Amino acid sequence: MEMKHILILANSVKRHARCVAGREVFEDGRHAGWIRPIGTGEEHALLFAEQAYEDQTSPQLLDIVAVPLAEAQPLVYQPENWLIDVTRRWTRVAQASFEYAERLVENPPVLFLNGGSSGGGLNDEIPAERGHEVAASLCLIDVANMTVEVERNRWTGGLDVRGRFSHNRMTYLLKITDPRTHDEFLARGEGEYPLGRCLVCVSLTGPMLKRSDGRYYHYKLIAGIVRPA
Repeated sequence: MEMKHILILANSVKRHARCVAGREVFEDGRHAGWIRPIGTGEEHALLFAEQAYEDQTSPQLLDIVAVPLAEAQPLVYQPENWLIDVTRRWTRVAQASFEYAERLVENPPVLFLNGGSSGGGLNDEIPAERGHEVAASLCLIDVANMTVEVERNRWTGGLDVRGRFSHNRMTYLLKITDPRTHDEFLARGEGEYPLGRCLVCVSLTGPMLKRSDGRYYHYKLIAGIVRPA
């Protein structure tokens, strides 16, 4: 078992459970790579009890958390995965600032790989057979001007919440799974809402079936949005 301190930068809803991820940090201010703790839920999601603090609250963005980990379990398309030790609780150690998180911003030429677009998104999918080409499945970028778009899904009839932004002259429109931002804008109903500057954690899913063509794709999601104070 290893105890690692993780700055939470992704806090996403996944099939009624959670997907949490962040960068490893140290008391002297140094930081290391990404870690995605995985649990016993469907598709390795974290059940509530597996990520809850002793007071039964859940980790929030910018929490620095002591997370007990059993072993690394990397996948080709998600090399950051670590299996948690389910016998021990997570502990909040500190709360980081927006300025601290800024130090961890990355600037890749593209977000993982631009392999296509879904029916409602833009540059948001990668064919599953190309999953081995990505070197990482988590990234924190500084977005100068985010717009949240809430629109009706033509297939389900429900409302989808996506974020539109530009990164290195490429436009992206990705689903937002950060529950705080998702719920805030879902409540406003259909429309386009300027959010301005924010730090955005983009995460890559496992392979998912696309019903329109019967093929499997990895999808890029906005799993965390950190706004300036």
